[in-house]
Amino acid sequence: MNTRGNLSMGSQRNFVIGITLVVGITLGILAVMVIQKLGSSNDQTSDDDTQLDSHQYLTKSVDSGLLENSVEVGKFEEILQHRSVFDQITALRISLSFATEEELKEWWIQSQEIERKSHRESLQDVIARKLATINPQHALQYIKEVTKFQSEDLLRSVFAEWSALQLDAAVEAAGTLSVYERNVALQSILETRDDLSESELHSIAARLDGEHTLLQLVSEAKASDSIANPMESWNLLLNDDVDDSLQTEALAVVAMAWRAEVGFEVLLSIASDIEDFWDQRRLIDLIVQEDPAGALEYAQGLSQRELSDLSSQVVAAWARIDALAALAAVNSMEQSLANVNLESVIASVWAQTKPNELIENIEQISDDLRLRTLESAFSAISRRDPLEALAKLNSVENLVVSTSNIEKFIVMFGSDKNPVATTDWVIRKYSADDPQRRRLLEYSLLHLARQDPERAFELALAQPTPDGELGLESRVIYAITHGGEIELAKKLLPRVKEARTKQSSFAWVGRAMAANLQTDEALELGKELEESERRFYYSRVLNSWASTHPKNLLESLESLPSSDLRTEAASELIRQHEFEPVFTEEQVDLVHTYLNSDD
Repeated sequence: MNTRGNLSMGSQRNFVIGITLVVGITLGILAVMVIQKLGSSNDQTSDDDTQLDSHQYLTKSVDSGLLENSVEVGKFEEILQHRSVFDQITALRISLSFATEEELKEWWIQSQEIERKSHRESLQDVIARKLATINPQHALQYIKEVTKFQSEDLLRSVFAEWSALQLDAAVEAAGTLSVYERNVALQSILETRDDLSESELHSIAARLDGEHTLLQLVSEAKASDSIANPMESWNLLLNDDVDDSLQTEALAVVAMAWRAEVGFEVLLSIASDIEDFWDQRRLIDLIVQEDPAGALEYAQGLSQRELSDLSSQVVAAWARIDALAALAAVNSMEQSLANVNLESVIASVWAQTKPNELIENIEQISDDLRLRTLESAFSAISRRDPLEALAKLNSVENLVVSTSNIEKFIVMFGSDKNPVATTDWVIRKYSADDPQRRRLLEYSLLHLARQDPERAFELALAQPTPDGELGLESRVIYAITHGGEIELAKKLLPRVKEARTKQSSFAWVGRAMAANLQTDEALELGKELEESERRFYYSRVLNSWASTHPKNLLESLESLPSSDLRTEAASELIRQHEFEPVFTEEQVDLVHTYLNSDD
């Protein structure tokens, strides 16, 4: 196993910070040179003399050089006067060379006040690394003070230093971390200690439950060693014991190297070898972006089946980069069913990734694709800002036969973001007797009920109910109960007049009460319904009770107020048990005793 090749790949992640270790190495070399020189020039020096503080030697040796550039504790303004990031980090390293733990603590406290994120994070990494050489446990404590986005890099830095100086202590400390943090620490340890034998690395990985991490690093190292033969590297990564989704970065490196060797043939290997859709898409996007036109030309030269699949993926990748160019390229080809499908792919991707640009160029899209594409684009905008989507409607009114479907999608997705604005727009635009008003309110009132339930209910009551449909009150009651406002929903029930709507509304409340274990109240509520309406109501209540609290319903079977209810409840329990077994055989037998012969 070439562990060194393996670990050097991973350590590239900290390249910018790691390069500044040059300064530390320089200081170390100077110190050694001074000590050796003094030792050789005075063989009579006593053992006590040779143990003089190396700080003194180093200061005498370099005080006219590097150390004259050190600054006082916490003086970041002087550090940041350097325009180069390298010079900033170098200056800080010099200033921290002989800092005590207390001084490092002060540096850290002051660093938290640095406003610019890039400055703060790069300088904190240097401080944490230095502290890790003195008191790595305290360095770990400081990491907890930063954001999750920064903590991973700091963990890597601290465990790199710690494992270099105190390997066993670093491994032991890593074992106390969360699963995610432990894996980050392990990667850093394995990458830093690439001087260890294979068995020692396996032992460390086993102690930290991270054999898969070691396997991944080893696999990537082998792939790196074989990169001169990209096909071999590709097969190594695909045929190892590591999930491909964990190696997309390595696969991307190999794919690019392979593309340089064989051209766009690598696209076929990606399409056939990578099973995960998102991994496949990422790799194809990577290859296509180098030369989208060339990639499409290659795909068009394949057999019919390969052509259909790969060309679609290529134009989708191109559309994410430059949809207009992709569309122009497809339109310039000889027209065929396959190319019409490619235009559909481009339009779909374009609508989702750059909806405003698509709307501005909608006349470039074929008439038969235009409405569907606009529905998708307006849906994407309305998820972000429904008012923006509504404001753009007039720009496309003359380009489609009707915008009613586009309005539906705007309200459907936009009312989740802003239910008040979308509901108000619907009411302003359409009169009470216009079917489009009711059609749109079906979506917006569901979301308005969470924000202003009583207004949503009043608006629902005001809408006429077409023959054969339920009143909108039922949808509002449903939304209110699912928002946890069961008592409010009960209070509104008497105002529901139409029989079928009333039956449905009661059922929603009863189901919510049963799910909340307000079972006695749910059974009592059913008595307010007409005799002919109760069977539907109780079946819904018992269904909810059985699906959410089956054991509670089993315990309550005997206390149900009628044999019909007990039989209905038993049937629901049997159905629930078949779907998701929760009872013992004895309990199932008990439930069966409540069923009649018809059941």
